[in-house]
Amino acid sequence: MRKDIQDIIDNYIKSFNIYISNNEGNYDSNALENIVDKLIEELKSVLNENHVIRNFQYRDQIIELNVVYHLLDELGIRVSNEMFKDANIGKNKADVKTRLFMMFVKTIGEIVYLLEGGYASCAMSRIRYVYEIGVLLEFINKNNNEFAKRFFYISEKSRIDMAKELGDLELVKSIKNEKKGVISADKYIKNYSWAKSITKKEKSTFKELAYLSEYKDKYAIYIESCWYVHGDIYGSLVSLDRYKDEPINTWNTEPSKYGTEKVIKYTFSMLYNITKDYFENIVPSLSLLNMMCISRIVKEIYK
Repeated sequence: MRKDIQDIIDNYIKSFNIYISNNEGNYDSNALENIVDKLIEELKSVLNENHVIRNFQYRDQIIELNVVYHLLDELGIRVSNEMFKDANIGKNKADVKTRLFMMFVKTIGEIVYLLEGGYASCAMSRIRYVYEIGVLLEFINKNNNEFAKRFFYISEKSRIDMAKELGDLELVKSIKNEKKGVISADKYIKNYSWAKSITKKEKSTFKELAYLSEYKDKYAIYIESCWYVHGDIYGSLVSLDRYKDEPINTWNTEPSKYGTEKVIKYTFSMLYNITKDYFENIVPSLSLLNMMCISRIVKEIYK
């Protein structure tokens, strides 16, 4: 992260925490909202400076999403540091939650970058990743350290399989030596059997897992985003970024403003739950700051 942006966020976190500490729960919500407003406006000002966004019509909304990206980047690492100190959480659970949230934040950054250039269809494909992280993070958060350990070892087993495909035998050996439990995780690797304590079935699908989560009502978003991942002609037939009334047989390879609004809407529709599951019961002040910032930005975008 840029040093100037990091310093801005750090200063406002300090102000936010000092106010809460000094008022011991009897604080004025307007005073906290004032801190949040100033934080967001200062970040927007810095991010606007000399920043080229081809997708000019949606410049303000993209800047707002970029503010979210930088806030989550800084708040996320602080929460991660606290999780690793908490013996009640456990190292494996802290590790998995951190890695999932880190990839979520990075994906928000990717979505911002693609929307800036006018590539909403590519950004839509990353919504699939956001959805999957949301479902996984929810169940990791609700379960214990052993559950997280099993999930972590399964992920390492997948890394072993990929290393084998690439012929990287040194990496295979390294992972096996470091993670002795990887081999024993074989029986959990297929058909989501690692989640049988949740699904109550030996063999499950991601859809079944998703329908047991808080994201069940958004499964259609997941399905839609999947269509923009596969190598077929769907993206051409139902092009998200095709201009209004543009004939379907038009040669279309140019960036476009169309589709931007839908991608931003889908991103924000999952933002609250994902951050809630990550921040929950770790650092209450940072969780409150995060939720107030998201609420403020959502109101700004959809005012």
